[in-house]
Amino acid sequence: MIAPHMRKTSADLPGAEATAKQVIIANRVSAPPVPVASFFTNDGFSVYAAEFPDQIIIAGFIDLDKKQIILNESDDLEVQQFTLARALGHWIMHGDELDEIPELKVIYHQSLGGDLKNFYEKEALHFALHLLLPEIFIVDDLRLADQAIAVKYQVPDFVVRLIRKEYLS
Repeated sequence: MIAPHMRKTSADLPGAEATAKQVIIANRVSAPPVPVASFFTNDGFSVYAAEFPDQIIIAGFIDLDKKQIILNESDDLEVQQFTLARALGHWIMHGDELDEIPELKVIYHQSLGGDLKNFYEKEALHFALHLLLPEIFIVDDLRLADQAIAVKYQVPDFVVRLIRKEYLS
């Protein structure tokens, strides 16, 4: 178990953004949408959707032992894409801590516009935003309506609003 003093005390958002950019470059992504599932499958993971009980607020989870990413099948494909990107952020940036902090393996449905207290989740969210809407592509598309961007990048509308807010602030 990780000792409390070793847990994150702040989020490295510039590091999360830089890591997303490195993934885009390393995988030679040349146009949206970003093929997040292939980043997992190329590393031997299987990615699939499963039925979760209605009362569960889980968007997906990472099973390292079985090398699986399981998504909530009741979510739209765009939400599943966002969940995959967040899972990838946790796996890449927090891989050493996934076994020590098991809750990092679970991706929850949550309000993403507020002030997240979990610094790991802040980093994974920031990574996902910059992975799915990389600066190299999105700067030219910010003139488009949110819905047009969401369709082009295959992401939920709220993801477009979050990245737009970041670029306009």
